[in-house]
Amino acid sequence: MNHIESAIARVRLAYDALQQREPGEKLYVAYSGGKDSECIAQICLDGLGCDAVEIRYHVTGIDPPELVRHIKSRFEAWKAQGIECRFSDPKTTMHELIIKHGPPTRRKRFCCEALKEGNGHGRVCITGVRWAESQRRKDNHGVATVMSKTKKHREILNDDNDISRRIVENCTTKSRITVNPIVDWTDRNVWSFIRDKGIAYCSLYDEGFSRIGCIGCPMADKQRYKQFARWPHMKRYYLRSFAEMLARDPDRYAARYGWTDADDVWHWWMEDGHCRGQVDMWEEDEA
Repeated sequence: MNHIESAIARVRLAYDALQQREPGEKLYVAYSGGKDSECIAQICLDGLGCDAVEIRYHVTGIDPPELVRHIKSRFEAWKAQGIECRFSDPKTTMHELIIKHGPPTRRKRFCCEALKEGNGHGRVCITGVRWAESQRRKDNHGVATVMSKTKKHREILNDDNDISRRIVENCTTKSRITVNPIVDWTDRNVWSFIRDKGIAYCSLYDEGFSRIGCIGCPMADKQRYKQFARWPHMKRYYLRSFAEMLARDPDRYAARYGWTDADDVWHWWMEDGHCRGQVDMWEEDEA
């Protein structure tokens, strides 16, 4: 079985298990408009057909405008084919999250859960998580993840019978089951699939952007400089958020990190080497 057949088999098994619990319910495809999302959407459609999936985009408010336009275009095309597509509005904003938690970092990615991952409760969700994206994902994600209200329980599903059995058992808790059908795909697998299938993808990839999710994501590392040069209004957005964050608790940030204005926070966040507060601001939260 090759990687494409394996991915299709995984979504079919997930769907079959779902039907045992909730006949007629659709798989929840978490779509971001990125290359991996394009693959999982097509895998689900190829393996199950139009009536078995619901494609859902979680609006973050900080995605590139080109990406948002691409998503709208894809939704229009899918809806014309009778495929269910929906936008999910966020319950909060990045601005509000920064004021409450501070700037997001590689270690503290609270924004992902609040803006993207905190949806689909009680559903079987299909995502484009891949091990090739980072070591952290390889360590923390298998083919399926079970989320409950009280704990997080991960399972790497080993064979067909095991997949169906475990999903059916854990679904009875009304948890969210996350299935990652392309978790073991490489970048080459992804792009070969997109080109072989003639799948439309966001134009930003052709402009040299390797990550096209949230503007300013710390996981984009030095590519953030390119992002903010391309979309300067987002730099202003973050600076306003940092300014209001400092205004809420100026003494704390000044005493502990030496930050007196939004520019101090910006330089620290961008890791440009000439800022105050070069300490791990999360040590006190993790102590």
